[in-house]
Amino acid sequence: RGLVLVEAVTDRWGVEEQAGGKTVWFECDA
Repeated sequence: RGLVLVEAVTDRWGVEEQAGGKTVWFECDA
């Protein structure tokens, strides 16, 4: 459910797998 909200309000987003977890990032155009 949370990633649907992220996709709705951002221009770009992604997930990067890292040792010990994941990083979810996003960008919003100004």
